[in-house]
Amino acid sequence: MQITKLVHSCLLVEKDGKKALVDPGNYSWASGVVDQNQLRDVDYILITHAHPDHIDETFASVVNELSPNAIWYMTNSTKKKLHKLPGIQIETDSVLSDVLYVKSKHADLTNWGDCEDHTSFVLFEDILIGGDCHTLTSMHGASIFAAAINGGPWGSVTTFLSMVASMPDKPIIVLPLHDWHWNDTARVNFYSGLKTALDKLGTEFIPLSDALAVEV
Repeated sequence: MQITKLVHSCLLVEKDGKKALVDPGNYSWASGVVDQNQLRDVDYILITHAHPDHIDETFASVVNELSPNAIWYMTNSTKKKLHKLPGIQIETDSVLSDVLYVKSKHADLTNWGDCEDHTSFVLFEDILIGGDCHTLTSMHGASIFAAAINGGPWGSVTTFLSMVASMPDKPIIVLPLHDWHWNDTARVNFYSGLKTALDKLGTEFIPLSDALAVEV
């Protein structure tokens, strides 16, 4: 499986000739990192919730234009946000083995903002996409966890680690998401600390750099 981080929570995941795009948000689109050629022939688009750092309407429009046959997976509230996209195919309750919905809640946003209708996903039967949830209790059969290691206004590295520690079926690999808020120095320091902490839990931490593909 080849995984490319396109800033913050956006991933391009490729396996066995199939391609999925996860959470194409505004930080990703504004970064200039996204190569539009990567957005051609996408099979699946997964959106965990409707916050703008996870779905940007301009980004979504370009993806829809370049991959008109893609199937989109999202919550009902996100569906309302994208109703203007022409010809979009949306599945809000999939039983397709490549994309499975996992019920989850956005982390607590009390006194900050609204907790959007939220979902996590298992993609290609092996990677759990956590979105903005820090209360998942299982890997749901996946071995790779792509997760928000830092919530910005709503969470912390320690709440993320507590989530992983609570899982009886801990991930084999963790991939970091939701860290646009850090500068480069902070990111290096936190990645180093996460590697040490996750090693103690028997989990491998693989850092991701924007636009650089990794094989997992």
